[in-house]
Order: sequence, then structure tokens, then C-alpha cells
Amino acid sequence: MDITAYDVFTTIGLPHWTYVERPAYESLIEKCIKERTIAFVHGPSKSGKTVIVRKVLEKLKTRYFEMSARNFKSADEFAETLARQLKIPTGSEADPQTKIAKVFAELSH
Repeated sequence: MDITAYDVFTTIGLPHWTYVERPAYESLIEKCIKERTIAFVHGPSKSGKTVIVRKVLEKLKTRYFEMSARNFKSADEFAETLARQLKIPTGSEADPQTKIAKVFAELSH
């Protein structure tokens, strides 16, 4: 089978040829998902953050939604969007930290 550049550098789906397995990280992400723990994955651009999480989610056949932090201009906007996605009412709290705390408190139930 001939491999083309399109096979290697995919723009959709998960990479097959270039995926670098990281068992320790994959195991930690899997544990967080199974225990319904909130995880914040961060690192340099193009380091495989999204791919490793998607790979674990695919393995576990878990429903999820994605949010990119670069889309938000403020903590308040992040809290509102997260609450809306999860259908969690935040009320009229003015303080973004209060909204975020309320959202994460709901998630931990």
C-alpha cells in the first residue's frame, strides 16, 4: 500500500501514522474520565493535547463536547459557555469566579 501525504497529515479524524503513544498520560486521562474528574490539559501548540484526549475518548466510547480556550475573552465568557453547554443555570452572579465555582460544583455531583 502506498502512503500519501494525505494519509500521514490528516485534517480530520485521529492520526494513524503519526500518533505517538504516551501510555502514562493516556492512563491518567482515562482515569479522570472514568472517575468523572475535571481535567485541564495544557501544553505547547501542536504537542498532541487534543489528539491524546480524543484517542482516549474514542477508546472509551464516551460522549463529549469540545471547547477551545482561545475562543474566550474572559473567565466570565468561559463560565457562561460551559454552563450553557452543560445546561447548568448560573443565575445572575456578577463575579466570574463565582460562576465558575458554581459550574464545577454542579459537575462534581
